[in-house]
Amino acid sequence: MRAPGHLAFRAVRRLVAFDVADCPWRKPGRRPLRGPDHVVTMAGGPARLWRLAGRAATPVLLHAKLAHGQVWLAAGGQHPAPLGLAAPCEGCHRLHECAACFVPFEPDGGRSGPRGLDRPAGIAVPVREVWLLDEGAAMPRRPDPGEPVEVLRALRGRGFVPVRYELPSEGRRGGFRAAVVAAEGAQSGLAAVRHEGMSLQVTESCMCRCLMCNLVGYFKRPHMPLREVLRTMEEAGLLGVRMLDVFGGEVTLRRDIFELVRHARWLGMGCMFITTGYYVTPAYARKLREAGVSRIVVSIDGSRAEIHDSIRQLPGMFDRAVRALRALAATKGIEAFASTVILEQNLHDLVDLVRLSGRLGIRFHEFFLPISGPVASTLPRWPSRGRARELLETIVPAIEREAARRGVHVDFRPEFRSWDVSREAAIGLISSGCYNTRQASRASRCLAAGWNLFVTVNGDVYPCDMPSLIRKGGGLGNLHDATLLDVVTSSAMARFEREAGRHGGCRMCVGRYEAVCEPGVRGRVRR
Repeated sequence: MRAPGHLAFRAVRRLVAFDVADCPWRKPGRRPLRGPDHVVTMAGGPARLWRLAGRAATPVLLHAKLAHGQVWLAAGGQHPAPLGLAAPCEGCHRLHECAACFVPFEPDGGRSGPRGLDRPAGIAVPVREVWLLDEGAAMPRRPDPGEPVEVLRALRGRGFVPVRYELPSEGRRGGFRAAVVAAEGAQSGLAAVRHEGMSLQVTESCMCRCLMCNLVGYFKRPHMPLREVLRTMEEAGLLGVRMLDVFGGEVTLRRDIFELVRHARWLGMGCMFITTGYYVTPAYARKLREAGVSRIVVSIDGSRAEIHDSIRQLPGMFDRAVRALRALAATKGIEAFASTVILEQNLHDLVDLVRLSGRLGIRFHEFFLPISGPVASTLPRWPSRGRARELLETIVPAIEREAARRGVHVDFRPEFRSWDVSREAAIGLISSGCYNTRQASRASRCLAAGWNLFVTVNGDVYPCDMPSLIRKGGGLGNLHDATLLDVVTSSAMARFEREAGRHGGCRMCVGRYEAVCEPGVRGRVRR
């Protein structure tokens, strides 16, 4: 796959070691280091200098990278420059002339080089070449094209977070630029939020017209163009997203799905998606595994064709879903899930669905209560009080017994089995579509904001993947107007975080991350 536009290569000469202690400024008569023939690296100690020699064609990156202070830069027509200042070079009166020690950082608009990244600092020179030096390595290594992501992830591990980055505009060549700061010094605490995942809607096209979904055609944009998908994936990687959910519609309608999975893995993220199973054959599953997919969820809403196909409103979908589940269960390296929405049409079939998962070799089965919202069913499809009582008192215990017998792990979303309310109260909540038991409590707060971002097919960014909150013209901002980092550190995100769990749509939260919790609960609660 072609590398993103802000990455490029050129040939340079080979590198020959040069001892920094042999500095020409320290030894009279030595020729000063000038021009782009020397490179400097740092590996947690004194700078290490390399001299370019010969004409061996070695591909190196054209643009700046940040990594552990182990980077050297060579700007067009300027001396090579390290990210930091080598200890032996501190106080040298020739510092401003030396290729080994010039520091290109411009903190707060100044020109003095910082010892560490304790203030926002950005590279603002047109960088020609970059090499990285791993500690203890004999020679610098060639950076991988995905390393802007690796670099910012490594910096986060050392307590630094990005406060700004720039990607080149479409159709223009340019360097990746970033500004980082110590986490405690960031103006927005949201800059240091751990973003576990992001759902990226790459299409809203689907062959089904499911009873519980209004998504098809909602945004009037069948596919997100490939260039936008790749750019958004890059930004997700730069933000530190760990798991990318390639979302639909039916994502396998995109012929480039394998390339998208590979690109996510190349950027250091896990990759998953949910599918109807329409195209998933054993050969297709093997190709997905080779591309590097982490998890695939297959929607199945009935243990028999007459139930499943009537909900999906397309004949033949049951056979394709079963084929997909069987193929994925047999493919090592893919975590296969079955997923079911609990509806009036399949309520008495749920136990048989668990039995089917067990026969097919599926070890994880999720059951979702229905949602009413702009991109989900606009009708209140939650069960009546009588059905809700039957679900809690009869069906769920039978599901648990069958799951234990078949070796299937069952989750309910929301996990109403752990609600701290009476049975009658739980029946009332389920039958009214109110699943957030703490929404009325001003003392509770939801930790979901930013935990799993959602980006719609038209580029709108939402702070969580709750369908009842997603609508046209909403969200925190649009990626056509701002970077993903700008959006998630915006005042709009801060406002949502303060009120998260108490918005109108939050009453139907299916609690994918069991996110609503009382004060004092540290970190994310269990998944």
